[in-house]
Amino acid sequence: MRAFFVALLGLFTAISATNAQEAGPKVVTDIAPVGALVAMVLGDEEGVSVLLPENASVHSFSLRPSQARNLQRADAVIWIGPSLSPWLERSIENLAPDAISVPLISVPNTLKLIIREDIGFIEHEHHGDHDEDHEDAAHDEGLHNEDAEEDHEGEGHEEDDDHDNMINAATADPHAWLEPNNAVVWLDEIAHVLGEIRPEFREIYAANAQVAAGKIMITAAGISEKLADVREIPFLLAHDGTQYFEHAFGVAAQAAIRDVNDATPSVRRLHDLGQQLEDAPVSCVMLDNESGYKEITLPSGEMPDRFGTLRSMGQGQTFGPDLYIAMLNDVADTFVTCLKP
Repeated sequence: MRAFFVALLGLFTAISATNAQEAGPKVVTDIAPVGALVAMVLGDEEGVSVLLPENASVHSFSLRPSQARNLQRADAVIWIGPSLSPWLERSIENLAPDAISVPLISVPNTLKLIIREDIGFIEHEHHGDHDEDHEDAAHDEGLHNEDAEEDHEGEGHEEDDDHDNMINAATADPHAWLEPNNAVVWLDEIAHVLGEIRPEFREIYAANAQVAAGKIMITAAGISEKLADVREIPFLLAHDGTQYFEHAFGVAAQAAIRDVNDATPSVRRLHDLGQQLEDAPVSCVMLDNESGYKEITLPSGEMPDRFGTLRSMGQGQTFGPDLYIAMLNDVADTFVTCLKP
């Protein structure tokens, strides 16, 4: 079935967005993975501007004059939301009041996970049927796209909907792009918004979104297989920024040094973390560009056996339509390398 779907993707990829780009929308995004999703729908990266530089912290960034000018010219601003990029909310109001603002964390049917307040994540939820879920999702995206909106509202989301009703955009963990199913939901919304700006290209955008969704779900199925042998191996996070990837693929974070907002840990937090790791030691520590850590000494005074550097913003990837999938694969490979015994 996968071979059939890959062939189907090849057929749809023949759809050209060249004419669309000649008069395409000007879209500003906060982070590169979101920009890549927009580029997938447009057909290429032309017309897409990403505000956050590769190694900057999304939690504390401020606009440069050239970026402010890009924002002023935007037809749409597609971003995660103020919980991830608080610096962008006021800038949109002041510099781009006429642009369509799309905070993706608030898009209907987006899975939102509540911010983890505890030091340790003992009650991590494991998902035993990731391979089957992602294989089924890939099949559904390829063969039943005409019912995509209905599928997003119904199939496989009943429990998520009940959970989601208890969480709003302000209380949700904002790192939601690391859940591939959210990316698929957002592709539909991006195609809709771009189609409102350029109605003459609406069908092209919708077709591109269909192809992109299928590619992402095939990638997710492959990642599930790749991570099968390391799912139960606990690890320590420098920054609590992978909850959605954990939810999607079942890897098991034990604890995080810095919280979801990347705040400097308090003495109390470090003390509690030491107790957590004494009860459940880890051999792998996942760093990221945001945390600023080059290396970490565990509260016990010991060094972990292995480090991995997560590039969940697409660092090191060439910006364009392929960046989102490349980022997912890179994050998965980092987990495998660090966790594999």
